[in-house]
This record gives sequence, C-alpha cells and structure tokens, in this order.
Amino acid sequence: MPAPAPASASLAEVQRDCLLVVDEVAQVEGRCWVYPMGDGGLTLNTWTHGKPARSHFAVVSVTRPGVADASWNQDPDDTHAWDALGEVTLQDGCWTNARVRVCAR
Repeated sequence: MPAPAPASASLAEVQRDCLLVVDEVAQVEGRCWVYPMGDGGLTLNTWTHGKPARSHFAVVSVTRPGVADASWNQDPDDTHAWDALGEVTLQDGCWTNARVRVCAR
C-alpha cells in the first residue's frame, strides 16, 4: 500500500470536504488534502503539507468501474495504509461498505 502521498504529487492534490468513517466512528471530518489517482481512486487526508491533527488517512484503489479496495492507517502514527477495510463500492459519490465510508467532495 502507498504512503499518504509522495511529495512530488503535491501539485495534483486538492482540498476537499472529507469524511472517513470506520466502524461508525468519524476519523476524519472536514477539509483535508486529497490526492486523486486519476481512475476514481484516491488518497484521503494526505500528509504532504504536514501531518494533520487528525492523521488517519485512507487509500481507495479502483479494481474495476465502481468497485475498489480500501485501506487505512488504523494507528494514526503509521505512515502506510496497511490496514484493510475491504472491497468498497461507489454510492452517492462515496466509497462504502458495511465498515467504512470514504468521501471527498
């Protein structure tokens, strides 16, 4: 799994209204930096601009249209998203499954 985002990617980053809910707990809520991967996937809450106060982040990697694998850093001090959240589907602009909701609008 990739780290939050490489420094060279900062030009592609954008600020969005973000939501990362895992097991019914909002881990990230509000404005955050997002690195879009171009295929609909993304890294939410990147650290390129410094480690945010709420430093959880999620990576969504598209596997086929409307379907992706999601992971996150369950430990907010981890620099890699090695904790699997499972397969997610795109619903109303957010990547979701029974455990997680990842939104960047």
